[in-house]
Amino acid sequence: MIKSFALSKYFITSFLTASLLLVSANGQRKAKESGSELARGLENLRKTVSSLRVERDQLKKRNAQSTKDAAVLSQDLLTVRHELKAAQKASKTSFVNGWVYDPGHGWLYTDSKVYPSVFSNQTNSWHRYEAGSAKPRIFYNYKGKSWETWDPIPQRRKGPGRGEQPSIPDLPKPAPPVDNSIDPAKELMITHLGIMEDPVRTNPKKGPKAVWTFKHLMTQMAGENDPSQFALEWLKLWEVDQPVNGKLSPARPGITETVIEPWLTASGGKSLDLNIAPFKLLAIANRMDLRVHDADSVTSAGEGRFVFGVLKPDGAPLPPLAGPATGAFTVIFEYELLAKNMKEVNDWAKSWHALNRHALGSASYNKALEKITRRFTDKGRARDKPNGNAINQIRTNEFSFGPNWELREFVLNPDSGMLRQHTVALTPDSLTLNGTEELAQLINENESAILEDRFDFPPRLLAAGSTAGPFLSTDFPDFEERTFTPIPLGGPFVDIPWSADGIRNNEARHRFALNTCHGCHRSETNTGFLQIGFPTDHDLPRSLKNEALLAAFLTGGEAKDPLDPEQTVRVFNDLERRSESLNDLLEHMKGKDGQRPPRKAHRPRFVH
Repeated sequence: MIKSFALSKYFITSFLTASLLLVSANGQRKAKESGSELARGLENLRKTVSSLRVERDQLKKRNAQSTKDAAVLSQDLLTVRHELKAAQKASKTSFVNGWVYDPGHGWLYTDSKVYPSVFSNQTNSWHRYEAGSAKPRIFYNYKGKSWETWDPIPQRRKGPGRGEQPSIPDLPKPAPPVDNSIDPAKELMITHLGIMEDPVRTNPKKGPKAVWTFKHLMTQMAGENDPSQFALEWLKLWEVDQPVNGKLSPARPGITETVIEPWLTASGGKSLDLNIAPFKLLAIANRMDLRVHDADSVTSAGEGRFVFGVLKPDGAPLPPLAGPATGAFTVIFEYELLAKNMKEVNDWAKSWHALNRHALGSASYNKALEKITRRFTDKGRARDKPNGNAINQIRTNEFSFGPNWELREFVLNPDSGMLRQHTVALTPDSLTLNGTEELAQLINENESAILEDRFDFPPRLLAAGSTAGPFLSTDFPDFEERTFTPIPLGGPFVDIPWSADGIRNNEARHRFALNTCHGCHRSETNTGFLQIGFPTDHDLPRSLKNEALLAAFLTGGEAKDPLDPEQTVRVFNDLERRSESLNDLLEHMKGKDGQRPPRKAHRPRFVH
């Protein structure tokens, strides 16, 4: 019994122990599950808190932005209120038939036909607004012949009282003045660095926008030919003798090692890279003084020109073989300004003259000038000319790879579309004609025509090139037999102006010589050969630093007659002459629709 009880007690104890263990295990499991749920809850809570923080930060940013937007809107509202107030004030301002009343300047008149001219009833004068000027605005007073600033608006001297309407000026309105005053720097000989070094138009790496580069001009001129090969074949013309007009232009092979090979090497050796063409823009010129027309027909409105200087591989100007010139190789692209009638001639004149409205080198000036130049440089502008390009000729002045200063001329071959050497304009071969009886006879027989600027040069005498000195006696096989007048230059070198025994009229001799290439570029005008050249003080290859150097023949200067230096001194200012020519055209074209023909035929005096 006792034994049975003890056994039962054992089983009860074991059962209780097992139950307690089970309960403990269940408790631990439940506690563990509860802990896991609590951990998950805490993690979710942390995520919620983090999300709320992000939302809070976003709300702060939105709130800050809203504050800024509110400030901007407030400012915009204030601006609109001011504009509304100004509009309300303007709406109450009297405006009658082009007249508008301004509190500071009284009654003013302008419209689309006369702008930028503005008439002031207060000063009884027309004023021309200088386009692009602001703060202050600048006006030219025609009556006072002075520039004025119109900002700030001056106090009104006389006018209506408070609440009164100003009286309207009497009609008819005065006619606006026609300002035909020519600014050569803006309209004729453009050398401003803001144009010559325009960061887009003169940068060949800007692609089709680089419209004032050697690359662009050659590409437009080449037609169907490869522009690189087109340029290379042109330069190679110097490497061999060139027969022109039954005469011979001797080779100047120095161009190979001086220009061609360095450029090819820098281009990789196969073809010329036009992006690195060694040609620096020096000037853009308007030569409407070269227009040709009469009362019944128009041949040409003149020429537009680009002048480039040639560079060494290091970007500095290519120097002369001797002498003080900064650079000794310039290239001039000379394009025809196409015109079929006087209205088109007038359109060209007005376009060039309108450049006067803009500040030199400003964005508006360069844009207006580009519009003009692309009318004569781009292909397709001259469908009746080779390659559809308006180029008349390319002319070169060079003393970098030959024994003398020399001028050459090149034109497009209508068959191949490539450039070929051509006779130089109005110039005979000085090595064969100067100092001869034939020269004296030519000048004497045509004396009247030469003095009246109607001399037609015999085509058979035109030279293949113009040799301009300095000369050596050995340049002439019969030097001692010639009757020209040598002028010592130093050592064995001499200058030889056009001259010969038996010429009756020295003025006729001078006029004849002035029309020739080397006469205009040498002793007749006291020019050191280049009329347009590199500035003496430059910072190339980075920049020209200064505008191109213009000879006194262009800007104004004296020259002693090479045969009569003690008695005859001539004054030159060719830009002034060109200004007068353009002004005469503008004055004469005031007729209806610009259709009035010239009073007499116009022919250029010379082409240089």
